Amino acid sequence: MSDLKPCPFCEGKAKMVTSITRSLPNYPSAYIVCEICRASTQCVADLKQDGSFILKVIELWNERAGDSDEDDRKRSDQIDQCLS
Repeated sequence: MSDLKPCPFCEGKAKMVTSITRSLPNYPSAYIVCEICRASTQCVADLKQDGSFILKVIELWNERAGDSDEDDRKRSDQIDQCLS
């Protein structure tokens, strides 16, 4: 499984939450949430029943505007400045 990036808002640790409901037992779902600020992705269901929903929700969480190492460094510096 892919690693989850830290929260884009507070740099907190992210965790995946999965569930299966009684009304749709054949369609598990998942979302990712920050353990600190509670920012989260949308809930993604396994409508294809192939498990690809896990990769999709990880992709949603890890996607960042400008997705490059330089952008990540700039964002981290900006967060540090705001918190100082």
